[in-house]
Amino acid sequence: MKTLKRKFPRTTVRTSMRKMMSEKAGAPIHLNKNVELLTYLMYMKFIQRLAEKTDEVARENKETVITEEHVNKVMKGVLKSCQG
Repeated sequence: MKTLKRKFPRTTVRTSMRKMMSEKAGAPIHLNKNVELLTYLMYMKFIQRLAEKTDEVARENKETVITEEHVNKVMKGVLKSCQG
């Protein structure tokens, strides 16, 4: 079986996440071994929802190109729906 090359260094992502979270919490943080993968998947789901909602708004306005205004209209609602 062929192994896949990772797109990003997992240790670098893990280290930066641990540092950021420790600064906010004020104490060392222990992370699950797949936390960077889960974070990436959540990010991709957010981008997918944002693209779908933005496309809906553009179609309602009978436009074929998604613009910055369309993204700004739906950003707040998508952020609220993605918070856990």
